[in-house]
Amino acid sequence: MTGPAGQAERNQTLKLHVDQSEEYESLYTKAAGKKLTWDWLVAGFPLLTAGDAAPGSLLPVLAVSRAGVTTAFPMRWGLTYPPVPGRDPGRFVIMTSADKAFRRPELHRCAVLVSWYSRPEILRSGDGTEKTSGRSYLFQAAGEETMWLPGFYRMEKGLPVFALASMKSAPGLQRFGAYAPVVLARRDVSAWIDPAARTEVLLSLPAVGLVWEAA
Repeated sequence: MTGPAGQAERNQTLKLHVDQSEEYESLYTKAAGKKLTWDWLVAGFPLLTAGDAAPGSLLPVLAVSRAGVTTAFPMRWGLTYPPVPGRDPGRFVIMTSADKAFRRPELHRCAVLVSWYSRPEILRSGDGTEKTSGRSYLFQAAGEETMWLPGFYRMEKGLPVFALASMKSAPGLQRFGAYAPVVLARRDVSAWIDPAARTEVLLSLPAVGLVWEAA
């Protein structure tokens, strides 16, 4: 995106939130036991136990290992270099160009477990400029205490980093940004991270309905 609208989209703050739960603690334990977690700690990035996560946070992320084992790895949120077409400053890989993302050999699929995420409301004026209203909203999967966000990861300087898959916002949600994170049904997480899954199958996975309220 370019121009005033694109600038506001880049400057908005998306935060993830993780509450302590058996499911998250299981992921945390698997990731904490890996040497990569120590390598990240030495680099100044501790693994998040619970609370808010912003770009740059280290999270336990579900993915398939080279040996074909599904497990959790410590991954930092945000791609940094080189620039990837269709990304929103490292936080997102836009699904409108996801077919290209699937063909990039350095990008692999992953899934992130969170309790909810928050986004600020964006106000648009008649001349096309945008600014935040000062109000943030919390988004959660309808009827669920946790939700899975699909993503893409790659190695940067020997350490894994990820970005969230996103799609154009529905008309009723465009006041929170032009793009929004995709939310997967729990039953579809295995299909998403499966290295052998076909692109057309992945793109047809149904998105989960959301509920939201003012923070």
